Amino acid sequence: MRAEVDGRTAQARAHARAQASAAERAAELEEQALESALVAEARTRQAEAEHTAAREREAAAAADLQTAELERQAAEKRKAAAAANQAAASEALAIETAAASEARQRAAEADAAAAEMERAAAETRRAAAEADRLTAEEEQRAVIAQADIQAAREREAETELAAAEARLAAAEVERRAVEIEDAARMSPRQRAVRKVARMLAQAGGDADRLPLAKIQRELSVTSPGTASEYRTEAAELLAQGYRP
Repeated sequence: MRAEVDGRTAQARAHARAQASAAERAAELEEQALESALVAEARTRQAEAEHTAAREREAAAAADLQTAELERQAAEKRKAAAAANQAAASEALAIETAAASEARQRAAEADAAAAEMERAAAETRRAAAEADRLTAEEEQRAVIAQADIQAAREREAETELAAAEARLAAAEVERRAVEIEDAARMSPRQRAVRKVARMLAQAGGDADRLPLAKIQRELSVTSPGTASEYRTEAAELLAQGYRP
């Protein structure tokens, strides 16, 4: 009988050491989750900086567009003035010599051609400024979309961090409980019932919220009846004042 008791005690201690190792591994995973949250925060700050730069480029493009429009209007006025000069030259043709009139006409035509070229250039610059403005708007929309994605990732990272902290706290509670159970030399069934009690406490103390399948999985129990007994005894243990 003593050999059987010693054997069960050794098995319980090995199980406790395995649980302690799992708790240490969970703590390492929680540290990695914390580092991921810091990286997500840095990416958010970078996205905000890119958003500000895109807005500045959009403002510059709008200014270029306004300048191009003013240049186009000035070219239109010069073209109109050249046309007026050409008309005046045509009216004076009757009283001037043919050579002088022809020279003035060529000059007027050259002025009109230059004005047309200036107007076309101004229109080209205006179109380029409009294209720059549209590009800046597209870049801004892309930055905003990236910022939204980054914000979603940050919220996800915060959720993972909260879950990691909760798992870390649960692992610490489990580790302390295992140490107390080792010190008290509890039997495997006592340990199992207390583990279920801790699971039940995490579920809010409501036995219906703790599925038997989860108990079977966590305690490696194949029988649903045994898992149900553990849950019932765990609920009674909590009612008697047990606190993990």
